[in-house]
Amino acid sequence: MQNVYIYYDEPILYSFWNDKKELYVCNLIKESVNYQRWLYMRVSVDDLFKFEDGKISLLECLKGSKYNDCYVSEDFVGGETKYYKVDKGLISDKVLPSEDYYIMNN
Repeated sequence: MQNVYIYYDEPILYSFWNDKKELYVCNLIKESVNYQRWLYMRVSVDDLFKFEDGKISLLECLKGSKYNDCYVSEDFVGGETKYYKVDKGLISDKVLPSEDYYIMNN
């Protein structure tokens, strides 16, 4: 993991580099007794730094990314995980962070 932004019993919003050296932001978008659903969106280093510095919101970082690489995973109780590649333009606003979601720097 690159950085963890929200932690509640486990990381629920974090950034990471994949094996291809691509930078992603991962966000828990739904949780139930049976599974967790995660959204992975590729972002640029510059946009992530702007988010981390509080200059842009998380929504601007994700939607403004020049990359279209976007995935959803469903992690089921018992260990099964399913991954889906999704069109970034079809991601519902319901699963994206609000416009006023910024990092608070002290």
